[in-house]
Amino acid sequence: RYPRHAPSRLLAALMAYEANDPSRAVEHLDTGLALDPVQPEAVILRSRISLEEGNVHFARKLLQDQVAIVPNDAQLHETLSSAYFMGEDYDAALRQLDTAERLGAKRGRLEYNRGVIQEGMGNSGVAAGHFKTAVTLMPYWPLPKARLEALETGEVTNAQAIAFPPPGTR
Repeated sequence: RYPRHAPSRLLAALMAYEANDPSRAVEHLDTGLALDPVQPEAVILRSRISLEEGNVHFARKLLQDQVAIVPNDAQLHETLSSAYFMGEDYDAALRQLDTAERLGAKRGRLEYNRGVIQEGMGNSGVAAGHFKTAVTLMPYWPLPKARLEALETGEVTNAQAIAFPPPGTR
């Protein structure tokens, strides 16, 4: 009913994404961002879909542009860290997590992501420390437990996935 209402487009995109229809979600997000380019939530979801599709360059550029407009958004920095990680720029990824932490992002998720980055850098001991902290801060969350167990058993997998901020959590 309201095709030119950017928040409605974001909601429609969230619903499409949750229904496993990323193409439809992208249509809504691109239209919504054309209507109002200053939408951190829409940029986060749009970049997340791009990262899932393997388009790291597009996601990184989209996030960098939004951070330039809205520099005090913790979730933008956290998601930009994911883009840097996927592009194997680990130092930049860690710097973005530090910024996200200063801006109030959830520390448990940040510690998990730091662990994933350290694991990607080959620093298993440092990674394990971050995963242990994440488990302490968020004992109900299975991802850090699983990564910690994999490190302790010597399991090598390609399952090291960055944890994104949940879409639509503002």
